Amino acid sequence: MIKKVSLLLSFVLVFTIFAGCGSEKVNQTDKTPTSAQSSSSVTSSSGPEAITLPIVSKPITLKVFWTMDPKASAVNKTYNDMAFFKEMEIRTGIHIEFQHPPVEQAATQLNLMLASNDLADMIFYMWSNVPGGVAKLISDGMVVKLNDYIDKYAPNIKKTLSDNPEWKKQAELDDGTFYKFPKIKDSTTLLQTSGFQVRQDWLDKLSLKAPVTIDDWYNVLKAFRDRDPNGNGEADEIPFTLDNSVFTLQQFGPSWKVQNDFIQIDGKVGYGPMEPGYKDFVTTMAKWYKEKLIDPDYLATDSKSFESKVVSNKVGTFWGMSNGHLAKFTSLWKTGTNADNKNNKLVGIPPPIASDGKKYSKEYQPDVSEDGLVITSANKYIKESVKWADYIYGPEGKLLSNYGIEGQSYTMVDGKPKLTDDVLKNSQGLSIINALHKYTYAISTGPCVQMLDIFNQTSTFPEQNIAFDQWTKDVTKINLTSLNPTEDEGKDLAKNMGDIKTYVDEMFNKFVMGLEPLDKYDEFVKEIKNMGIDDAIKIKQDMLDRYNNKK
Repeated sequence: MIKKVSLLLSFVLVFTIFAGCGSEKVNQTDKTPTSAQSSSSVTSSSGPEAITLPIVSKPITLKVFWTMDPKASAVNKTYNDMAFFKEMEIRTGIHIEFQHPPVEQAATQLNLMLASNDLADMIFYMWSNVPGGVAKLISDGMVVKLNDYIDKYAPNIKKTLSDNPEWKKQAELDDGTFYKFPKIKDSTTLLQTSGFQVRQDWLDKLSLKAPVTIDDWYNVLKAFRDRDPNGNGEADEIPFTLDNSVFTLQQFGPSWKVQNDFIQIDGKVGYGPMEPGYKDFVTTMAKWYKEKLIDPDYLATDSKSFESKVVSNKVGTFWGMSNGHLAKFTSLWKTGTNADNKNNKLVGIPPPIASDGKKYSKEYQPDVSEDGLVITSANKYIKESVKWADYIYGPEGKLLSNYGIEGQSYTMVDGKPKLTDDVLKNSQGLSIINALHKYTYAISTGPCVQMLDIFNQTSTFPEQNIAFDQWTKDVTKINLTSLNPTEDEGKDLAKNMGDIKTYVDEMFNKFVMGLEPLDKYDEFVKEIKNMGIDDAIKIKQDMLDRYNNKK
């Protein structure tokens, strides 16, 4: 009898083992990632638990509020169409239901969501733009403080920030609160990917050199206006045009160490229009506008009309992006049917030097983005959401978010990812950036570690890499780094800064266009003081001091 029982138990044990193996094999068939291992390679005996895939045993759905990047919306109706999110669902078992507000309505819809407390599970947004600051949302219990969750469930971002203390300072609030999954740029080259661009072939035709000083700029712009560089016998050249009016003209401000916003010089905070150089800056822009060196229709120039002007061989200089403008226009000219355009050449040039002989920029971005993915109090799956987001910062997630799907958008060559022709030479005629956005998003915006290599691989022309060097070499930033106000500071800034910014931008345009005489400049400055700018400067200085003193 005992032998029979023993044999029966042995049979049951063997059957259970084989059945378990069979069950595991079926589960892997359903859940195994198509291009990743079944667990994250980041583990720690004393830190967060390793992420194993799938993250959930039963599928769950999370609602995410996230405005689509225009480069992504050009090739996807929703982020659910993007291969990255399809693959993430296969790997993790978590489905994302996206809420995509239009760009121009994002702030309004977010405010309505917060006011009604009808929150999405996660929100990707530019949190520096939230009235009162994100600290208030945390205090109000709408945004979840993530420190304990990161310590327990996020090995990848915890290691990333621990290995890079400056990134950690930027990612946290001043009290050490961690609240978002941001975009992190892994190279200083990626901190400024836009700059001044000029038609080198126009310079060559007129025997001119690229402008270095503001006086050089004036002389070059006059030559473009008067000497028919496009060779059509008509005075139709636009020496300098803009895509986004106030923003673009402000790029000349750093030559006077100013802008239409807060600045910092050697650790001291100021407000551009209150600084001595601002009047000279505005006076110069007004002179250029009056002399038709600046596009007379700049306030009415949107992205579509801007591109039309550049492509039609009418524009001499502008401020623009490396991929979105320099590469795009160069490609159109080289591949277009108009043979006269094939010798058109755009190059990037440094910002004009200031009176102290230095070059300044207002466009240096922080290593850690001010936007980011937060988890709200409405989320019933906080642990799972943290693991989902953290996976993106690990080795497999970085490959997926930067390069897309192995065998489709990239292949491994000598151990390194290389983009395929479906991205680099798209058969549907898509630009490299748009083609890549069919697969993933790190090249634009979203929670991830953006890698320099993906930027290099998507740089089609040597002029782009030269431009990066021109825009960043020996350039000092005047814009403030990413700072986080306390709840009270956020409230105080929100009281006045919206009105101040609106007033400053309106008056800037009126001064430039001659609609308001410059002899009213002192009244302009006085009004800004009356609106409370001194208190705002003090708050910003306190914020910068706290940031600099963070360990």
